[in-house]
Amino acid sequence: MTHFKNIVFLVESRNSANRIKPLLSKYQDKFNLQFIHTLAIGLYQFKYPSHIKIKDLPAVFKPEWQLRKNDDSLGFKLAPHALKDDQIAGTALTVSEVLKQADMIVLTEYHDTSAIHSVYTILEFNPHQADVVLLRDSRPTQKEIDSIFNATAQKLQDEPLLHTLYEQSKVKKYFDYNFNINSAIILGKSLKLVGVDSPDFVMTKNCLLALYYLKNNGRNSISNILQDFHENWVGTGKYAVTSLGSIISRSEILSLLVNAGLVHNENSELQLSNKGQDFLNTLHQDCCDMDLPHRIKQWVELESSAYPKIDTYIRTYFGKQKRYLNKIS
Repeated sequence: MTHFKNIVFLVESRNSANRIKPLLSKYQDKFNLQFIHTLAIGLYQFKYPSHIKIKDLPAVFKPEWQLRKNDDSLGFKLAPHALKDDQIAGTALTVSEVLKQADMIVLTEYHDTSAIHSVYTILEFNPHQADVVLLRDSRPTQKEIDSIFNATAQKLQDEPLLHTLYEQSKVKKYFDYNFNINSAIILGKSLKLVGVDSPDFVMTKNCLLALYYLKNNGRNSISNILQDFHENWVGTGKYAVTSLGSIISRSEILSLLVNAGLVHNENSELQLSNKGQDFLNTLHQDCCDMDLPHRIKQWVELESSAYPKIDTYIRTYFGKQKRYLNKIS
């Protein structure tokens, strides 16, 4: 039996913790079993620089992160939990405190690059001395759970593929971070020109591509649009069919555009609004890059070699738009 006392499970949600709770029951009196929710959207969110002016852009920055703010939609999810008397309940400890005390950290869900990025970010930004081990299956057997306690579980350091996937996920986050910073100000100016002036709305790459999709395809049902985003993003036709966004983000993309008044929703059918068309009219023609999802896939595979290519893309893309704005406004 392992000499470890404090064991922390990184789980995506409370449901994930409840799935393995019965398998942990026999260990709860001898070990301090705690849970940190990694969240499907990630426990950490981008921390954008303040006081950036349009004269400073286009520019690229190293991504910074901050713990996601607790709000009504997240509620208990951000607080660490513990298993006691067959019940999982919140604790008064912070994520940092729990990980600092940990003797062992168990990764339970790393089914895609977003999940992998989420758990690696938690580990990277919270100092710990613990061994990190893996549960292969999100629905593990009792034998797999037992391997944690008899020191036979596979260690993270022995699984280099996960580190590779983390490095790839960082490439995508790097692009998103820098696109959003430049977009918030440069495309934000275009939004203000057509009457969209919400500090909480940023024209992300996927929101912009969704607008161009609606411009090119006309009125369509939400279900058909989501299906195209999921498995039928053809771009210009130059590359193989891919997808836009994720299962979690696709509906949110459309909701954000409707709430901003850029897309009109009538009986669950969407079409570009007049304001949406006016906004697109303020953009340089090269802002319509329908093959961007394909480019990002290629950059991701390059890992760290992709960063100079992304830097060039960001500077060129937003440089053109900034000069175009100066011409028309």
